Amino acid sequence: MSNNLARNRLLRWVAAAVLAALALLAGLAYLQQSPGEPKPLQSLRVAAPRVSATALHFIALARGFFIAEGLDVLSLDASTGKAAIDMAIDGKADIGLGSDSPFVIAAMLGQPIELLTSMSVSSGAVQIVTRADGAIQAPRDLVGQRVGYTGTTASDYFLWAYLIRQSIDPKQAKGVSLPPPELVRQLVEGTVDAVAIWQPFIEMAHKQLGANFRAFQAAEIYQINTYASARPELARKRPEVVQAYIRALVKASQFAEAHADEAIAITAREVKMSPEQMRAEWNNVQLKVQLTQAQLITLEDMAQWANERSLTSAGPGFRWLGHINLGPMLAVAPAAVTIIH
Repeated sequence: MSNNLARNRLLRWVAAAVLAALALLAGLAYLQQSPGEPKPLQSLRVAAPRVSATALHFIALARGFFIAEGLDVLSLDASTGKAAIDMAIDGKADIGLGSDSPFVIAAMLGQPIELLTSMSVSSGAVQIVTRADGAIQAPRDLVGQRVGYTGTTASDYFLWAYLIRQSIDPKQAKGVSLPPPELVRQLVEGTVDAVAIWQPFIEMAHKQLGANFRAFQAAEIYQINTYASARPELARKRPEVVQAYIRALVKASQFAEAHADEAIAITAREVKMSPEQMRAEWNNVQLKVQLTQAQLITLEDMAQWANERSLTSAGPGFRWLGHINLGPMLAVAPAAVTIIH
C-alpha cells in the first residue's frame, strides 16, 4: 500500500515537472515569435524607367515605404516603359512600370500581361522637338520630313495623334523609330528633322541645341497613364505582395502631396534632372494610384491606333477587362476604382 502511494506521488511529481518544462518551452517559443520581431521581407523585382511618371516608385524606395509593407524591392533600370513591360513579360522582373501604349500593344499581341494599378497621369509629357534653323518652322512643315520616335511607346502614339490633329496623314511624315538617346543624337546632328521625345530627353536636346531648340506642344492630345503591370500569375500566386506594393505607392502619393519639395528632390535625383527642372514639370504630373473608367476608354482609343498602324492583328472589340486585374486595387483602395465591372 505504502509502495503504491509512493509510486503515485512520484508519477504526479514527474507529470508536474513535464508540464512545467512544456510551459517553459512554450513561453520561450512565444518570446522568440513575439509580434515585435520583424517578419522576413518578401522579395519583388520591379523594372522602372527613370522618368517623372514613375516618381511614386522611387519615392516609396527612398522613404522606406516598401520595407514598411514587408517588401524587399529590387529596382531594375529600364530604358523605356516598353522595355520595363517586356522585362515583366519575359520573367526578368515581377512588375514592369510603363505607359499605356506599350501595354496596349503587348496585350493585343496576346502577351501574358495585366494591369494592376496606375501611378500617374502626365500632360504634355511628349513634345515634338526640332532645330530652329531647320525646315520645320510650323507643325504643317512636318509633311515629308524625317520624324524620329520610339516605336510602340507613348512617343509613337503621340506622333500619330499629333499629325492627325494637324490634319496630316501620318503616312505623309517619314517616321524613323529609334531608341530615345539616339533620337537626341540624330536630331542634333541633323540626321532627322524632328523627334517625338519626353523628359529627360527633352532637356538633353535643349542643352545640346541651345538657342537652336524649338518644341511644339499639345498637352490636350494625350494624357499619358503610367501603370504597374505584371504577368497574371503574380497576383494569383502572391496577392499579398501585390497589395503591399500598391499600399506603398498610396503612401508615396500621400507623401508627395504633403511634402512636395522633398518629393521633387527625390524624383529629380532619380531622373537626373535639376530640382528646378523637375519643379517645372511637376505641375504636369498627377501622382494618383487609381483605375478609372476614363483610363479604360483611353485603352480602347489606343487600340484603334494600334490597328490603324497595323501593330497588331487583334481587330476591333478587344476585351480590355480581361487584361485589368481589379482585385488588388479593390482590396487596397476600392474608392479609387471607378471602372465599371
